[in-house]
Amino acid sequence: MKLVVIDLSGALSFDKEALSLLPAGRREELLRLPAMSRIRSAFAELALRKELSAVVPRAKEAVFARSDRGKPYLEDHPEQYFSLSHSGGFAVCALSDMPVGVDVEQIKERDLSVATRFSAWEREQLAASEDPKRLFYRFWTARESALKLRGTGLSELKRVEIAPCGLLFDGEKFSFPLAAYSLRQGVMRLLPPEEGDHMLALCGAGEAESEFFTAEQLLAIY
Repeated sequence: MKLVVIDLSGALSFDKEALSLLPAGRREELLRLPAMSRIRSAFAELALRKELSAVVPRAKEAVFARSDRGKPYLEDHPEQYFSLSHSGGFAVCALSDMPVGVDVEQIKERDLSVATRFSAWEREQLAASEDPKRLFYRFWTARESALKLRGTGLSELKRVEIAPCGLLFDGEKFSFPLAAYSLRQGVMRLLPPEEGDHMLALCGAGEAESEFFTAEQLLAIY
């Protein structure tokens, strides 16, 4: 399993160059987005195509299909599993030969009332925490990475809960391991979940190899 993290500091200045490296159809889709959303999406996809190019032909020009629930995949290479996420100052992608899910979220002020969807144990942990905002994002990214692995998105949110033994799906231990990390711009490594200002969860089988790039470094590879 491979995790690629792109630090997007200064990435807006590379907007045109990043878009020029994507297939025309995808470029047109991204041009409809606000500037920062476009940049995050573009660099997550460029990181993915770079990694896929080592295992499938013409990955940098490939057109992705989508499942009926919106999960992207390579129609000609369904054996290649991947997941993308971006938030705040980072874009990330995860690749594996088994299902995989990744989620990154910038830790920021928000209404935590959505936690009413969480289990009683999770709500107790949030109420007792000295930093409930950070813990909320740890719970949230864990959920979302597992659902992205399943390819269902948030439609199954109520079927997932966090328990002392780990992540549960429909009350049973989830069959794929889950890891929690954090990120901070300018730091080119994964951090313990209590340190960074972005929370990251990675769900999938096998040991994860991580690789970091700035936006400029990734473009230089192309």
